[in-house]
Amino acid sequence: MKQQGPQIEASLKYTLDELQRILSQLSNEQYGSRLPVLSDSSIGQHTRHIIEFFQELNNNYDSGVIFYDKRQRNRLLETDCVLALIELNDIKNKLSGKDKEMLLVGSYSSESADETTVKTTYYRELVYNLEHAIHHMAMIKIGVRQTTMVQVPSDFGVAAATIQHKRSL
Repeated sequence: MKQQGPQIEASLKYTLDELQRILSQLSNEQYGSRLPVLSDSSIGQHTRHIIEFFQELNNNYDSGVIFYDKRQRNRLLETDCVLALIELNDIKNKLSGKDKEMLLVGSYSSESADETTVKTTYYRELVYNLEHAIHHMAMIKIGVRQTTMVQVPSDFGVAAATIQHKRSL
């Protein structure tokens, strides 16, 4: 069995590199425009969402308490593609933390502001953020394909297990 940390880190870097390759081909207008095919959200909004989850995890590594609901929500990340690329580089440079126990806090009901706390680990949250990023990248792929001539690889925004399954068929 391979060590978990390096394998997770390599997968994350590969995925974020893929995202950066696509984003680097977009203008700020393409990046920030609200698209009907994305329920009037933008490629930039999906990218901001990815970035801020990683930032929340990295910023709270020392305290050990993650609260994704209270992330910063920097609207400039939705419109400035260069800034998003810089932040993605920063995230990749901070992926080497050791695994440790953490707490995840969240409000999971639209009817109540009550918070729930569950035990988690740093590596578990990295994996969650990887899967979360891939999910949003699938939506980014739809937006890019519908509105630009940028060539998006078919496996962009597809989970590794799905790619492996398709290869086995």
